[in-house]
Amino acid sequence: MAGEKSPRAFSMEELPGHLIGEVLSSGRLAAGDLARLEGTCRALRPLAEQAASRLCAARMACSVIGPAARGELLARCGGSWKKVLRFLQSVEQSFDTVHTSSGNVRTLSLIYY
Repeated sequence: MAGEKSPRAFSMEELPGHLIGEVLSSGRLAAGDLARLEGTCRALRPLAEQAASRLCAARMACSVIGPAARGELLARCGGSWKKVLRFLQSVEQSFDTVHTSSGNVRTLSLIYY
């Protein structure tokens, strides 16, 4: 329509930190997405790392290991929660769900070469 302004694009730096944190922690982004976003804007590094930490804590694979093991895993990933998240996502993707008469069972998929 005549006289209407087109919506203005916002840069990530203009958005409030808590809003960015909510988007990053929504669970819809993979570890690679967080890393790419961080690469476009260095100011987002702490928020991306915090979001990855929260996403890791929400994963079943992370909840079954104790605090010491989580700390060791973080250390093995160079202190990067994004790398821990990528590892946990890989582990979860390697499981298949098998439907049985007594319910669904998750099994580990192993590929032999």
